[in-house]
Formats: sequence, C-alpha cells, structure tokens
Amino acid sequence: MNNAAVGRLVTEMMDVLDTLSRFPTMGKERPEYRRETRSFSVGNYTILYTPLADGVEVRRIRHQHRNPPSR
Repeated sequence: MNNAAVGRLVTEMMDVLDTLSRFPTMGKERPEYRRETRSFSVGNYTILYTPLADGVEVRRIRHQHRNPPSR
C-alpha cells in the first residue's frame, strides 16, 4: 500500500471513529467476542469496539482476511 492510500485509509478510519463515538450503537453487536462488543467495517478492516458513556473504546482493528481473534 502506498503512502497516499495509507493516508486515505487513516482519514477514513478517523472519520468512522468520530461517528462511532457519537453514535456507538450503529455497529453490529458481536457478543461472541465479549459482552457489549460491537463491530464496524471500513474497507477491508473491521473495528471491534465497546460503547462508553462518552464515546467508544477500540478493542482491536483487524484485516478481514485474517483469522478472527481468539476469545
């Protein structure tokens, strides 16, 4: 991935994280990982996060072609 593509991906991720911090329930519920965990996809990446009273806590960002993390 070239520098310009990385920059676009980082910008898109930051925009999505900003939106998730304001609307934390818009992601898909993912109780198979941990109670309260949700996910949201950005390109080929999945953000796993937990909603908080004042935003979200990012648990992991992983490429979708990788094996799911163990519980």
